[in-house]
Amino acid sequence: MSNGKQEAPGWEIRIRPVARSLIGLAIATLLALAARSYIGGGILCTVLGTGAAEEKLAALRAFFDGWGVAAPLALFVFVVLEVVISPLRGALRVFCWDWLLFVRRVVT
Repeated sequence: MSNGKQEAPGWEIRIRPVARSLIGLAIATLLALAARSYIGGGILCTVLGTGAAEEKLAALRAFFDGWGVAAPLALFVFVVLEVVISPLRGALRVFCWDWLLFVRRVVT
């Protein structure tokens, strides 16, 4: 309170180092699992590979059939991840482009 007015609390989110470490560990684990699936010929290798669409659809059906009763929940989680990750890619691309433009302005 500098001039008698009450200041609004800051909207900054501060993540503690432990939380950052856990988030980093979770991301690293997901990336390791994705790499294992791709390298080992798993579902990622099938979907991202160069095969016919019918092959890929059959592999996806078999993958989700393997989840049994939890297949709808697994599909829901995968769709949510797809919806969350897709905009992040675009945001990262824009951030990197802005950063490169900033570096170019500073250097030149």
